[in-house]
Amino acid sequence: VKGIPVDWDAAEIRKRFSVVAGFQDSFFVKNSSGQPSGKVVVTYASKQSAEQCINQFNNRAVDNLVC
Repeated sequence: VKGIPVDWDAAEIRKRFSVVAGFQDSFFVKNSSGQPSGKVVVTYASKQSAEQCINQFNNRAVDNLVC
């Protein structure tokens, strides 16, 4: 997921993305300086859940930010 505010933490990601059943974990991608890049890898228990997440959030604004 791109466009994530750099001040969001794992709890915020869980809160936002666990609305789709099967949310498992998230991993924050850092830039070459070790700083947050605004990208997060979100994992789900099944391919179906991951596809549902994509359908729900892809190119949609969350707090005026497009995921």
